[in-house]
Amino acid sequence: WSAPTWAGNWAGGGSNPLEIDYFWMYYDGPNSNNEDCSSAGQPGCWVHRHGILAPMQCSPCVNGAGYAPTASSGNPSWTDLLIDTSGSPALDFSWSQESGALPSDETGNGGGSVQNGAAKSAPSQSSSSSGAAAPAPPGHRMVEANGGVFDFGGDAYYGSLPGLGINVDDIIAMASTADRRGYWLLGSDGGMFAFGDATYYGSVPGTGARVDDIVGFAPTPDGKGYWVVGADGGMFAFGDATFYGSLPGRGQVVDDVTGFTPSPDGHGYLVAERGGQVWNFGDSGFYGSPALSGYRVDIVGIAAAPGYGYWLVGSDGGIFNYGLARYEGSVPGAGAHVGNVVSIAPTPDGQGYWITGSDGGLFAFGDANYFGSLPGLGIHVNDVRMGTPT
Repeated sequence: WSAPTWAGNWAGGGSNPLEIDYFWMYYDGPNSNNEDCSSAGQPGCWVHRHGILAPMQCSPCVNGAGYAPTASSGNPSWTDLLIDTSGSPALDFSWSQESGALPSDETGNGGGSVQNGAAKSAPSQSSSSSGAAAPAPPGHRMVEANGGVFDFGGDAYYGSLPGLGINVDDIIAMASTADRRGYWLLGSDGGMFAFGDATYYGSVPGTGARVDDIVGFAPTPDGKGYWVVGADGGMFAFGDATFYGSLPGRGQVVDDVTGFTPSPDGHGYLVAERGGQVWNFGDSGFYGSPALSGYRVDIVGIAAAPGYGYWLVGSDGGIFNYGLARYEGSVPGAGAHVGNVVSIAPTPDGQGYWITGSDGGLFAFGDANYFGSLPGLGIHVNDVRMGTPT
């Protein structure tokens, strides 16, 4: 047996083999996840792609693959090995041998499956000594309109819509699971996509409703459900999320809702519109609003504070804080002049918050850690829809 030509690839933290192969082929250059290609011109740039496309003279050729559920810091590890051999049948490695080691929703389809409108990738298999999934290290995630996901800090990447071959341009929001080992992506039609350990509990299209003005959502505290809200303040509840009312149900006629956040205990929620009006439902309290104070604003997001209270953020990064929500700074206060802010996300203790721009710029205030940004990586986009802590 001789092996004049061979190549091997490894990846950690991905969700399924099709997605990993996609990244080896098309996301292997500068500013990608390829650690050996931090800048253009390095020898490691596109090396995974070159290995896959290496000219082979064998007939048949042998392609070996490997999978380990927790080998990459508790996350999945994927390998492939391509060897130009003498073509001996004894060296062939069948897909049935490989698929036996893969998670049940991966076998036979070569990638993530799509069921009832939910793109579901393989969940992490890592666990703590108690059997519960250990929280991931802190980090920050961002999502583009096409469902592309960017990770910063210590979290893991669990998949994206482009990675699954799903072509959309209307993703408007994302949220991480409680243990930060998965996330949901939401489309403007209310379609829901679940990755990692995020569970799919239903979608707006799945209820038979046909809309195109969904603006936000949030999971329940235990992650076993979520609320979805439209621009008119219409509310959809899935899983263990409880419906506490809606703006149409109150006779309120609006078409510019831009923010939604549940109360910390999940027994209520707040809805905010672009002009700064805030409505409270369930046990969420009303503590003031820019509209009530007569401010002319362009509100793009709202976030609940621990205990009671909330922050609102404008498209310029200006902050309005009410109740126990602490003011820790703002984008204009930092001397930056922008008009593209898309979201605000508080730290767990409420002593800080992150503000995200549509270009993937990230501003950290209070005890919020700065994990990096897309402009900082030299990535130029203008359609980031939301940033969320992990």
